[in-house]
Amino acid sequence: MDLLPVIDAWLSRPVFATGRELYFRYGSNESYKRLFARRDDQGAFQVLISALQELKDNLPSEVVESKRPDVKPPVKPSESEDAPEAVQVLITQRKAYWAEVINLKKLLRTSQSQSERGQAAFRILHLRTLINRIWQQTDHFDRTGQLPEVEKDEPLDAELSKLDDLTLKTTFQNNQKYLSKYAKRDRSQTVEAEYQRRLAQQPQIEQILKERKESKTLEF
Repeated sequence: MDLLPVIDAWLSRPVFATGRELYFRYGSNESYKRLFARRDDQGAFQVLISALQELKDNLPSEVVESKRPDVKPPVKPSESEDAPEAVQVLITQRKAYWAEVINLKKLLRTSQSQSERGQAAFRILHLRTLINRIWQQTDHFDRTGQLPEVEKDEPLDAELSKLDDLTLKTTFQNNQKYLSKYAKRDRSQTVEAEYQRRLAQQPQIEQILKERKESKTLEF
């Protein structure tokens, strides 16, 4: 069975019950299966969307008969070298989020701290939400040739204050890498806006962590 069109069809109109059965049949992560068997709330739904997207990304390439010439799959517009810089920034960010998810999964397996594992699990769920948002934007670009309109986010200080300590520290580190990468480059308007957003976040994150340390809610 060719799973790719099946998963694509589900992702375009996700329904928890059918997605769960799809993952039960073809997914391999037993932790996910236990989660989907126990829960059907919004949190589990977001994990299910990410799990099926991950399953789609890891589908084996179709075997080509030896008598036929090698045919490369068409490159999506969002993954083309000629894609607008705003789209390339999204792709880079999505890959960075996935790399962080992989590292956090390793932490879940190795950490002896229940608190640390809990924070890592929360961060993974948050990252998967961010990854899904990026997929929605790049899929929209692939279909229409334009990025969708994005609703204005909450003010930075309000958004940051809701994050846990591990997420704040990780965000700070990711911002540092991004700012260092583009510090000496000529930046487009899109990159400049993102650069200034991250730059403004840094002192806010430091202030939040400082206040938490002073109130003895954060251990260094």
